[in-house]
Amino acid sequence: MKKRLALGVILFLSIAMNVTLLSIIMGRSTRQHELVVKLVMRQLAALPEDQRVKAEAIVDLAKPSLRRQMLEIKQKRKEVAGYLASKNYQRDEAEKRFFELRAKNSAVQTVAQTLILDIADQLTPEQRAMVIPHQEETLP
Repeated sequence: MKKRLALGVILFLSIAMNVTLLSIIMGRSTRQHELVVKLVMRQLAALPEDQRVKAEAIVDLAKPSLRRQMLEIKQKRKEVAGYLASKNYQRDEAEKRFFELRAKNSAVQTVAQTLILDIADQLTPEQRAMVIPHQEETLP
């Protein structure tokens, strides 16, 4: 009986640690979108005022959608993690929930990429090189 209880505790802890790790990994892609917006906003200060104002207006239009979508992703990650740890776990349902999470991540990525393109449309090649992050790991 004690061995069975110990095995159950070990199994539970293992699942809990995996769910925690999975949540951290899934959260990184969301924070990456936030990082791109912050980097772009920081770089906008170097633009001439008229172009900076236009670019900031573009960012301001996208912010509410990005915030809403980020909150939805955070909530969906919690739901997925909770489901994976639940007694009712079924692989088909878990796959469906992961699919929904991927769709939300894709939607926020589209908004972030559109934001970058909308700003890039307003800039000269030299200004784009200064404002738009070119490192592969920071692009959404």
